[in-house]
Amino acid sequence: MYNDGQRGCARGGQEAEGVALTVCVRQFAWPDIEGIARLHRAAERVDRAGRNGDAVSLAQRWRRLEGDGEAVCLVAERGGMLVGYALCSRVPGTEQCVLDGLVHPEWRRRGIGRRLLEGALEGAGRIGRWLDVRVRDDEAAGEAFCRAVGLDLVRVWQRMWLEPLRVPQFGFPQGYSSRAYRPHADEATFAALVNETMAEHWGSAPMTPAEVARMARQSDFDPGVHIFATCGREAVGLCSARFVVRNAGGREVSVAHLGPIGVRAAHRGRGVGRALVAACLRQCRRRGLQAAELDVDTENAAAMHVYRDCGMEPTFRILWYRRELGWAQCRSDETGGRPQPGWGDATRGIPRRVPSA
Repeated sequence: MYNDGQRGCARGGQEAEGVALTVCVRQFAWPDIEGIARLHRAAERVDRAGRNGDAVSLAQRWRRLEGDGEAVCLVAERGGMLVGYALCSRVPGTEQCVLDGLVHPEWRRRGIGRRLLEGALEGAGRIGRWLDVRVRDDEAAGEAFCRAVGLDLVRVWQRMWLEPLRVPQFGFPQGYSSRAYRPHADEATFAALVNETMAEHWGSAPMTPAEVARMARQSDFDPGVHIFATCGREAVGLCSARFVVRNAGGREVSVAHLGPIGVRAAHRGRGVGRALVAACLRQCRRRGLQAAELDVDTENAAAMHVYRDCGMEPTFRILWYRRELGWAQCRSDETGGRPQPGWGDATRGIPRRVPSA
């Protein structure tokens, strides 16, 4: 997309010293990752959204899914400086595309976000059926933007927070125990548990053993914080964590982001979920993490009750906005129910899943 540089340029409506501002929209290239990290740092001073401003760790998160499939990433550039980006990726195993991105605070309200969205919509129409955008409920500008461009609110998640990281005193019921993930042995078990326990949850996607193996090969993967609940020799539940750094009240806080978390249906209602969360938090605390967080669907009252019992408190809500991609619908119908893989060379070499910033 936007192989022609002139096609990717939008004229700004304001002038500086008599010269019209020109912002060019083009495809992402890996050297842009430092510029995106700078964008995150600049926006964080205003938005306090917890975005990752470290170029090295950001590149690691984006690269880990680089070769997995279809996505489009566009950047807006002004005079060699990135002033915005949009990353649209198809969730594996679904026809859902998720859009992430931002515009530099000093360059907002100049049409850059809309220009990026137009390009992302064109790209999403090649690879999926719906475009979803997530916005925090304390980001009024983001909500207004989604409504202005015709997206509809379809789902609400709740961010839960625990600081300082305290370990709840829940043990496993009789007959149950726990163990950590074993590299090169548990890929199929991990994927099966995710697929079975998360299938009913909105926004979840199927996982393959190969994807689990790739995740486990990453340098920041710690098998000790991916905990299975077991009944005899059977793994019946899972609680995973990964480590992120958040800006909380102007402080950098090391955080365990929990998820996926799930227990097989036949073993629910016995306290296994609470014990799993407690076991995972215990391992995170031993590693020096200061806080913990997770996201839960507001329609999942049972899960919210479990997390409150574990000491977590609600903070902001995550609003999911959606727009149906009619062109993708037509193409999907022609190809037997889903878009053809690999449409458009512009989608190659870009991360497929939207990374958590």
